[in-house]
Amino acid sequence: MPKRAADLFGPFVGDDPSQVFAPASATYHAAVQGENVDPDWGPAAGDALRQYIRGLFGDRFEIPMADCRQDLCELQIANRPGGDSEADIRDLTDAMGKLTQQPWWNALGFDQQSGMTSYVADGRVIALWFFSRR
Repeated sequence: MPKRAADLFGPFVGDDPSQVFAPASATYHAAVQGENVDPDWGPAAGDALRQYIRGLFGDRFEIPMADCRQDLCELQIANRPGGDSEADIRDLTDAMGKLTQQPWWNALGFDQQSGMTSYVADGRVIALWFFSRR
């Protein structure tokens, strides 16, 4: 039985005391989790990110998290079991590269982004992206 999409991100965002050098994504995740939510920005920013992916791909990908708080966001995307992982990683990488061209990017005050796409142990593809606002 395939893992739930949300479970695929644990190695990238979890606090693992055995890791001397935790991945940057774990540090970014902790920073997002440490913020309070700005009710005027957070939900709108998270919805924009989620709608961007859904608008491009429909239900081709699962989005276990589109969490925006005060000034930071975390977006988790995973392809579905049995998907075409090679096409999915290419298309996700391309879509993430075009985020800054979206009209809502500036309207919501997004500034920087940092992210990665990766194959995980079960052959699925994930994208883990972090954003800040000005």
